[in-house]
Amino acid sequence: GFGPSAFNIERTISTAEGRSTRDRVGVPKTPSSIRKVPLTEAAQAAVERWLATREQMRLEAGNAWQDGGWLYCNTLGGLWSYDNARRDYLLSLKQAPDVPRIRTHDLRVTFISLALQRGAKPEVVAKIVGHSSPSITLNIYREVYQDEMDDTRALLAGLVFHDQASLGVTHPRVLVRAG
Repeated sequence: GFGPSAFNIERTISTAEGRSTRDRVGVPKTPSSIRKVPLTEAAQAAVERWLATREQMRLEAGNAWQDGGWLYCNTLGGLWSYDNARRDYLLSLKQAPDVPRIRTHDLRVTFISLALQRGAKPEVVAKIVGHSSPSITLNIYREVYQDEMDDTRALLAGLVFHDQASLGVTHPRVLVRAG
């Protein structure tokens, strides 16, 4: 289901390639994939706008409406097929020429990387995206951006050799462990 501040991931859609793409609805891959995803205020507003559109579609469909419980559905309330979702996504990219054409999966990687870059805890990001472990989030999905490398280089520059005049130190900091 979905509410004003979060939505639940309770089932997934997978596609099988053949003569035509077939969508299959099933349970998520792992228990951690069944989750509640928090929404930002902007995302909440977008969902509310879509729910109003969805309600209008329901009214227009009348008795033909078959509520499948999908947040994003077709005009009769059923599953919005992968082929149609992809077509609409690509069409929306054409209408926004300043947005690069990327795969929908790249949006997931981008979300994970930006959330971690901005200081979100890996455990929280892993839970939001349905990973069973933060190590999956960090080792498989996390991209490191150049500005992070630059910031870290500047941070590391002061670890061993620091501003000696301001600290009154005449030698580099070195940790020597006994043993």
